[in-house]
Amino acid sequence: YLPQHDFIYPEIALRQKSAKFIFIERKLSFEGKLLERLAGEFEKYGLNADDYCILLPAQSLKDYLMLMMLVDVNLDTIGFSGGHTTFDAVACGLPTVTYPGEFMRGRQSYGILKVLGVEDTIATSLEHYIEIAVRLGYDVQWREGIKRRMLERHDFLFEDTECVKALDQFLTQAILEKM
Repeated sequence: YLPQHDFIYPEIALRQKSAKFIFIERKLSFEGKLLERLAGEFEKYGLNADDYCILLPAQSLKDYLMLMMLVDVNLDTIGFSGGHTTFDAVACGLPTVTYPGEFMRGRQSYGILKVLGVEDTIATSLEHYIEIAVRLGYDVQWREGIKRRMLERHDFLFEDTECVKALDQFLTQAILEKM
């Protein structure tokens, strides 16, 4: 969570009054500093971060996946996208908003959604990212349509063995060239 993107949360909250942003504590415990920063950012917008931001304790896998199935939107972190988190979100049918960055570390969710063939939630700008997040929050029909398409296309992501075959071919060729 980079400070230059902190404004995204209060911007979403201004447009979607019922928004709640859930953060989960991890062993690194940087969440406290993030929430302090967000409190200052929300204040700039005349909002109280405590009304919108929730910090949950670390979750068991079961509770984490249940949470994924209960929330409406997964906001991919900008600049360092969530590979595992996005795979989990897709498995649960949770729409993920992403804004692909310049480097691979910020393009993982983008790649996952492209493979899935569900590109409606890939933003082309920070403003577009906010617009998608807000729309997913209030447009239930659109959100459910994306969720349905994600679930229908699981095989494209979770059953695709082409990358494994390509890696096998590459490694075999590399070994044979060394012999």
